[in-house]
Parts: sequence; C-alpha cells; structure tokens
Amino acid sequence: MDVDTPSGTSRSPQSAETQHPQATPTTAPETNPNPTANPKTELVEPVKLKASQIQQYIAMADKRTKMILDAWKIRVLTEEERQKCIEQTRHLVRVIRGLEAKKDEVAPLINPQLETTLFMARLEWRVTFGRVFRFHELPTEIISNIFHLVSWSASNPTLGQRARARITSVCRLWRKVALEDPTLWNVVWFKYSGCEQDLQRASVWFDRAGDSPKDVRISDGGQQQPLPVQCMERILAQVSKKWTTIRILVVLVHNWDPALMILSSLRSVAQASEPMMMRRFELHRTGSPYVQVGVGYFPDGYRQPMPVFGGLHITTLEHFSLNGIHIDWNRSHLTNLTVLDLRRIALNKGPTLQQFRAMLTSSPLLRKLILDGAGPSLAGREQDPPPIVLNNLRVLVLVDFSASYGTFLLSLFKAPYVRDLTLMNLVGEDYTPFFSAMTGEYREVRILTLYNSELRATVPSMDGPDTVDPRLINTVVRWLCLMPHITYLRIGTLRLNFFEIFLRYWNYAKGNQPPSQIPVSPRLEILEWQSMDTNVIGAWLTRRKQMGVPIKKLYIGEITASKIDQTQHEALTSALAPGGDIYLLRAGHKSPEEAAALQD
Repeated sequence: MDVDTPSGTSRSPQSAETQHPQATPTTAPETNPNPTANPKTELVEPVKLKASQIQQYIAMADKRTKMILDAWKIRVLTEEERQKCIEQTRHLVRVIRGLEAKKDEVAPLINPQLETTLFMARLEWRVTFGRVFRFHELPTEIISNIFHLVSWSASNPTLGQRARARITSVCRLWRKVALEDPTLWNVVWFKYSGCEQDLQRASVWFDRAGDSPKDVRISDGGQQQPLPVQCMERILAQVSKKWTTIRILVVLVHNWDPALMILSSLRSVAQASEPMMMRRFELHRTGSPYVQVGVGYFPDGYRQPMPVFGGLHITTLEHFSLNGIHIDWNRSHLTNLTVLDLRRIALNKGPTLQQFRAMLTSSPLLRKLILDGAGPSLAGREQDPPPIVLNNLRVLVLVDFSASYGTFLLSLFKAPYVRDLTLMNLVGEDYTPFFSAMTGEYREVRILTLYNSELRATVPSMDGPDTVDPRLINTVVRWLCLMPHITYLRIGTLRLNFFEIFLRYWNYAKGNQPPSQIPVSPRLEILEWQSMDTNVIGAWLTRRKQMGVPIKKLYIGEITASKIDQTQHEALTSALAPGGDIYLLRAGHKSPEEAAALQD
C-alpha cells in the first residue's frame, strides 16, 4: 500500500519528551487535556502536565481506541472497501501533516485546541493503519519476529500471555506460524490462582516449547491461595522431563511442601545424561520466615536438608536466589555466580562462615549481593579472616539485621566499586557501629536506597521527646559525605530524623584553606519516594532548594500519584530546580538514570 508514515505518529502528549516509555514525564505542550472542555484558541506557553491530566489523556486514548475497534468488523474486504480504507488512511496522513505544519508556524507557542486535535488524529492513524496492511504476504520469519515483538514487549507477564493466546485465534495462518515456532512459547508461567485453567494453559504452552531453552515460573496466590501438593506434583511430572532444557526457573510458593518438592525433583538432574543449561534459579517460600509450619520434612526423604541440584555442579548457573528455605550447603556447589540472593534463613540453617566465604571467593564476577535476614552462621568462628575483595560487585542490599551482625557482615568482604547500595529495616537499636563500619568503604555509590529505617533516639530528655545522640548523627553525616557521587536517592517509610540528615551541612577543608560548610550529598539530583507524607516531601524539597542543592527530578509511582491533589502537585513542582520535572515510574520498571548508573 502506498501510504507514507506521518512524522511523530508514535508520540503522545505524555511521552513526546522522552525515549523511555517506562518513565513517563509529566511535561506536555497542553494546557487543557480534558476533551470535554472548550479549549482556548489563543496561543499559550507550554506548561507542565499534571498527574491527573496524564490519566485523562490515557482515558481519552483508551476510549477512542475502543470505539474504533468496536466499530470494525473483521472480514475479508472487497476491492471497493480496501480502496476506501486506503483513501481514509491517506486522508488522515494529510490531516496530520497539515496540523503539524500549523504547529510549526506558531512554535514555540502552542494552540491547545490544535494539540488535542493532533493527538487524536495520530491516535486514529495508529489504530486504523493496519486494516489494509498486506500482512499475510510477509515472509514467515518476519511474521514470527513480529509475534515475538508483540509478546515480549508487554508491560507485564499477564499481558504477554494474553497476546500469545490471541495470536493463535486470529486466523489459520497466524495459528500455524505461531505453533511451529517453539521459541514463542518458551516463557511459561504456572500460576495457581484457585483455578486450574491457568495451569492447564501453561502445560499446553510448555509442550509447545518443545526442546527450546525455557524460562519457567511457578507461583501461587500466597496465604489465601497456596498451591496444593497435588498440583505441584502434576507440574513437576511434566517439567522434570525437560530439566536439561530449562534456562531460568523461578518458584514462589507459600508453603513448605511445594518448595521442598522442587528441591527433591531437582535431585534427579545429578543422573541426567545431558548437561544442564540453567543460568538462573530462584526458590522463594513466602510463608512465615524461619519457622517450619505444616508437614515440612515428611516423608522420610525430606528429613535431611537437600543439596540443590542433587549436589551436581551446574557450570552455567549465574543467578542463585533462596528465600525462606534452607539447603544442604555442604553438598551444594555454588560457584562462579554473578548474583547471590539469600533471604529469611535462620542463622543456624544458613551456610557456615567457611561455606559463605567459599561462595564469595569462587565468584570473582559477582555483581549483585542481597542478604535479607540471612547470612553465614557464627558457629565455628574462631578468628576474623581477612575480607574478600569483590571488585566487580555493583549492587549491595542489606536488610533486617541487628547492628552487631550487620557490622560482622561488613567485615567479611570489601566492595570498593559498589554503585547501588540498599539498606532496609534499620530500626530498634543504635546502629552507630554499623554506619561507622561502612564509612569510607563505598565511595563509588551513585544510588542510595533507604527503607523503613530510623536514627534511634538514645539521649533522654526531661522536658520533651528523646533526641538522637549527636555521635550517631555525626557518624551518619560522615558516612554520607564519604559517598560523594550519590545522585539518586530512593526512600520509603523513612523516619523523619533520618530523612533530615540530608538537610545538614558538614565541614570540608582542603589543604591549608579554612574549612567551609558543604551540604550533605551536594550532587543529589533525583528523588524517588513512596509511602511518605507528601507534605513532608514538599518541605524537604523546599529546604534542599534553599540550601542551593535542589532536586531536579522527582519519581513517583502510580499509587502515590493517585493520592496527590493539584495543590500538592504544584507545590512539589515549585520546590524542584528550575525546569525540574515530576515523573511517573511504572511498577517493575527502572528509571533510565538508575540503569545508566550501573553501567561501567
């Protein structure tokens, strides 16, 4: 079909200023996004789009898209109908180009009515263009690539599953192409939600994947809908026949028994005739931490902890995560890892100090280390061994430790090039020794995450609330100041006495010059927050601006954005640096700055 693509057709008011669709900026050349209002026709300056206005644009686009699709009947077009569709498409192209020309005439000012009209014209072109595209004349491999693009570009796994299911129901050709491509089905999610239909669908897709490398996920509905043992038995009866073709295995189950069944079934790979290709293994038991509830290690085969993979050394394994369940550490071979993630494992069930050190020593390329309420036991610790140097570690996450144990962990390794540091659940005691042990150790940190943490008040007062010991404040200030490259701060449920540390100054002296006061984290430019009072955030932003170190970009999640009214949005915006923006960050996505900070 001889129809040109109009420029800018993929842009929308909420995405026209960015190349990162996962981070939606709230800036747009539109002052009245409400399609039901009567927009002014005079020229105006571009203004920032509020979070509520973005939602209005999205709703407007969804409504119009649904109207177009509902009005269209899928059928074989006559030649007359096809020519009519082509002419309608060409007409839309002419309309869009005419509107773009008018927009260029008045730039940099804008006409709000023209902007809305252009937005709707581009939307209609995107939705209707494909009606007369000769898709079936494309080579099979191109069609298959398009199917892959549609399936894997979904914003969440559920949408990806729906896309693959719909592809096979359009026509015989599409179904034939899809079913003959095993790599279209090799991401399989056995998701139990009380209805076994989802498990049956996953079973069919697993068979369609054949012998292609597979990414398998098994999950349940948590405490409300735990996966029955019988369902796990059926899943493993199918999956265990293809252990050697599974590249990624992620399991999230609530109860002990399904989790133990995974470890038990994996013991068979030690006798497999073909080598394993597994690169990533995650086993999460999401039930009550540390304690065993239910049948547990029954029958007899479960009475002793099991080694992962039956004790077989999987040379391809790079990512290992274990949560809420322990293994036989002595017979498990965990080497050459790039990600080590241990969570919610009682210290007496975790690896010994020697076993933990062996994992670190044998993984020189380790890039991410997560220790969440889990780590090496203290048994057999006679003297402190020299720390292991992890030069490739870029992400360090420490969660839910006492001050003394956290300090002990820090003594086990050196990671001078960490760029992303996360600390969580530092509450209930004085963490001065912990912060002191970290001081000066992580000078390359760019991203700092602080969740559910406080500076415990330890100085009693006779006439008011207890105050934080100045020694702790000074220790934390020094710790932050010796991480001079922090540009990105992520916070959640952070106590005010900790948050206000970033509003302090520290004395900096260079050479023989007299000391000068420098704000804490002077390079900090980006704040991402959740589960914090909006007014507290606004006051904090205002104070940073008064100190001469304003925040330039603010990231908020969709839930947080829905709770911010127009007045609060304007207050937050005014507290940013000139030209600063507020961005929506979709769940499960990283901001472009976060991804860039981890690149070498």
